[in-house]
Amino acid sequence: AAQLAPLPVHVVDSRSAGAGLGFAALAAAEVAAGGVWGHEPTGAEVAAVAAEVGRSTAAWFVVDSLDHLRRGGRLSGAAAAVGTVLGLRPVLVLTDGRIEVAERVRSRRHARDRLHDLAVADLRERGPGARVAVQHLARPDVAEALAERIRASSGTGDVVVREVGAVLGGHLGVGALAVVVTDR
Repeated sequence: AAQLAPLPVHVVDSRSAGAGLGFAALAAAEVAAGGVWGHEPTGAEVAAVAAEVGRSTAAWFVVDSLDHLRRGGRLSGAAAAVGTVLGLRPVLVLTDGRIEVAERVRSRRHARDRLHDLAVADLRERGPGARVAVQHLARPDVAEALAERIRASSGTGDVVVREVGAVLGGHLGVGALAVVVTDR
């Protein structure tokens, strides 16, 4: 695309998805609008900001059913069967563009509690100016409740709540819940 475009194009891999990608795009737009550095930034500078925000963004999520992860090849059939029988809920993390299991908990409630704890700890570590989003698939009530708990525990007034897009939704399934935290 960069070679065929009539104007300069800088390709950025945010190594993230959903709100993490959105936060990278917002940071790039803020820098591109000017006023941030005292000079008009170059395309390379704007792209570097987007890449840095993508790298520094943390994203954790849980799913209601392990079936979508199994079908998508993210989890073996045996692991999905054992997890389902034992009632295990993996807390997943997006690390360098890959989905990994951060830990396992025993119930949906514990999974939501863990997302809350991870988000609040990360927000406190990052300090003022950090941004947070709660994403869901077809569970706005659960997402709003989690966002409210994060607001109350962290003192962060602005918690964005959005439904995940089709691509993430297809991989995670109905009931998926995520928290995404970034510096800017």
